[in-house]
Amino acid sequence: MLSSFEKSPDIKYTFHTDFVNVLSYHLAPGYKYLYTSSSSVRINIITKGYQVVTHNGKTFTHHKNQTYIIPPYARGYIETFTHTESILIELSNQLIQHVIEKSHYSHKKSNQPTVQLLNDLSSDIEYELFCLARATASPPGDDHFLIDLHAQKLVYDLLQHIETRSLIYLQSCSPINKSIAYIKNHLNQPQLIKECAEKLDMTASNFSHHFKAHTGLSPVKYIRQEKMEQARELLLTNSVTDTAFELGYETPSYFISVFKKTYGHTPKQYQSKFK
Repeated sequence: MLSSFEKSPDIKYTFHTDFVNVLSYHLAPGYKYLYTSSSSVRINIITKGYQVVTHNGKTFTHHKNQTYIIPPYARGYIETFTHTESILIELSNQLIQHVIEKSHYSHKKSNQPTVQLLNDLSSDIEYELFCLARATASPPGDDHFLIDLHAQKLVYDLLQHIETRSLIYLQSCSPINKSIAYIKNHLNQPQLIKECAEKLDMTASNFSHHFKAHTGLSPVKYIRQEKMEQARELLLTNSVTDTAFELGYETPSYFISVFKKTYGHTPKQYQSKFK
């Protein structure tokens, strides 16, 4: 599963497939959040109210029915002044690599990636986003493959526009992003940093330096963050002990300590909210 925001507001509904993660957020008036986005390209659709967003020193108002695409590792500040609802779609690196390979698309020089408004680019993009956003209204059941088909077409359409092309390639071509994909799929392994460094022919310290410059987090903090986010997902169906071992913790007690330090409550207290 792709990672969601570390400090998320109330989530009305969320689901994920092999290629996308779709989340629906309700933001109260006066909500303020300083964020660093994940390694994934994100598309944010405002369905009610508006947000005031500051990104790279520029402030703009994100109105209802406007759709923005956000590059990996974008840093910014969000503030709301009225009840605001939004849908967030995350595109996985697996999806992007798949579309690039299948379409035999070659990268062309384009502008520096930045937040981009999608509304005026293409009716094809608008249609695929509508299909993905509609999935938040009711669980997709066994039709995940249809969602993934729309996601593939969306990425293909985004590659056709110079305004969004660099965002797609920024996610797919970075060696650090490839190591992040490896980390997400091997969280239970004890020597992750060493393995990633060796794959990039770097020392562990050099890899850590480049990783932090790219993401804003050290590999140790990033891995802990990923484990905690996956823990919340696993705890919905697994026991605390099974979750701890599945995430590579040597003892459940240490896992409990890290979880409580991160979220302010124990895994058991978290599970009790869903009973």
